[in-house]
Amino acid sequence: GLDANFVAWYVRALFQQKRYEQGSTLGRNILRKESALDAETAAAVHLALGDVQRAQENNDAAILIYKALQASDRYKDTRAGRESRYRNVLLMIATGAYGDAEDALAQMVESPSIDEQAEAYFLLAKLADEQKEYTQADKYLTQVRLRVPDHIEAAFLEGELRAKAPSMLARGEELEIGVVSMET
Repeated sequence: GLDANFVAWYVRALFQQKRYEQGSTLGRNILRKESALDAETAAAVHLALGDVQRAQENNDAAILIYKALQASDRYKDTRAGRESRYRNVLLMIATGAYGDAEDALAQMVESPSIDEQAEAYFLLAKLADEQKEYTQADKYLTQVRLRVPDHIEAAFLEGELRAKAPSMLARGEELEIGVVSMET
């Protein structure tokens, strides 16, 4: 069979090179034999196709693809199926559907999965950042670090927050990035 990571990577690589038509054609051709593909591979290709729709700002199409992955019994528990939930929330944030994003994240925060909780808190931090609620974003990032201390995207967002809100630095608290910390 096809290696899911390679197939999805190649389709995404075409999209990153702005070769949208070629990547979409390849993805659709691969999915013609979807039933012969393992669930991880097929879901990864679907996710990549949703990502290209999002990159081209065809948000409605991207949302349809992401929601289909979430609703499918075959795909919802795949890595791409789980990732589609996060991508859908990112789209909600990007399009200003903050209430919908908060509702979706409220459910994810209650997940028994520590990783999903961490991702939900990270997305809540992104949402708070988008709304210029920097102190709240910082609190959410603390929740991320409690669950996944080396969450790299949270570390990047924290750096962005510190640059946007220098008053946070004036508090004299420790700035933690993964397992490394320094006094500010």
